[in-house]
Amino acid sequence: MKKTISAVLSIIFAVSLCSGIFASAVSVPGLGNFVKVNTYTAGQYTDVPATSWCAENVKTAYEYGIMQGTTDALFGAEGNLTIAQTIAMASRIHSIYYADDYSFEASEPWYRTYIDYAVNHSIISEGYINYSAAVSRAGFALILNGALPDEALQSISSIQEGSIPDVTVGSNYYNAVYRLYRAGVLTGNDATGTFTPFSKITRGAAAAIVSRMANTSFRKSITLKALQKPTSISLSMTDWAIYVGKGIGLTATIDPSSATGKTITWSSSNRAVATVESGYVYGVSPGTTTITATTANGLSAICKISVAAISKDDGYSLAEKAVKKLKKDLVCPNTLDITSVEFYSNSPRYASVYFHFSASSMSGKKSYGTYYYHVSADGTSTSSYITDPSASGELLLYCLDINKINY
Repeated sequence: MKKTISAVLSIIFAVSLCSGIFASAVSVPGLGNFVKVNTYTAGQYTDVPATSWCAENVKTAYEYGIMQGTTDALFGAEGNLTIAQTIAMASRIHSIYYADDYSFEASEPWYRTYIDYAVNHSIISEGYINYSAAVSRAGFALILNGALPDEALQSISSIQEGSIPDVTVGSNYYNAVYRLYRAGVLTGNDATGTFTPFSKITRGAAAAIVSRMANTSFRKSITLKALQKPTSISLSMTDWAIYVGKGIGLTATIDPSSATGKTITWSSSNRAVATVESGYVYGVSPGTTTITATTANGLSAICKISVAAISKDDGYSLAEKAVKKLKKDLVCPNTLDITSVEFYSNSPRYASVYFHFSASSMSGKKSYGTYYYHVSADGTSTSSYITDPSASGELLLYCLDINKINY
């Protein structure tokens, strides 16, 4: 009798031991727990044809029980994903990975059961104001990042710190985004790895990402090197004056020349006085304003702009100085007739004057051309000449030689 009882106890112990082993095997966390639990039929969702870029991802997400369609016939691939849907997906991924056999019971609202699970398992740490709102890409990364442990998101991509152009160091989503990039789950929107953190994410794009989380064969290896950010910016002018209705172009120089992310944002401190567009400043009304050029990483340079009403006196004064300078420079024994004068200025500080002339040389040859002056308000000037190709230009060259003018 004792032997019989002992044998029974031994069997019970062995069975219980085996049960424990089997239970333990089933509950071992791992990516191997992602298996097909649903059957996907080709053409099941009319908005995801077999030729769609995300067709295989949608199929995988559905078969693994991570995502469902918005209706029986539609997946809603182009629709925006909501915060609630993101939390539901992250909770399902976590539950499957850890094989906890959690039952997401019906709740009111429907996503309450997923929120409770996500909070209890530290997928999310705080609540959201509107769970029905579209989730941003940054918010999506933050939530999904909490679904899997490090061993399930091993690094396969070389992503240097500071290499993702629009993910700011210190932002609350920085670590999550870089972790998912390095695991090959996120790859960016272009060759430079741009993430666009504040744009919305479609359900089709979400299917691609969650399928990479569950199935490593979908993950993609990329390399992003640290960006060489601008170290300084300067402008071609730091102080200038223009007339109302006139303009001036400012050129920005960024160092080093090899820097990436050279996008410049231009602004005017007083748009009622002057506006700026891509560096071109246009005078609107008399007054002063400051034009600022700012790089993507926050460096800036300024130019103070004064805008004045157009005054003929300014133009006549500068033109008069130019005429006097011409008469002083060109002292020739021959006849020199100025046939016309053209004056142009968009600033009280300088003018451009074109003197069209004809002249006769000692040999009797006619010379035609244009003499150009760039005259500053202080009387200094630079000059050059243009002769008519059909004429000899003999006289003008002779006069310039006599007076030792650089030409």
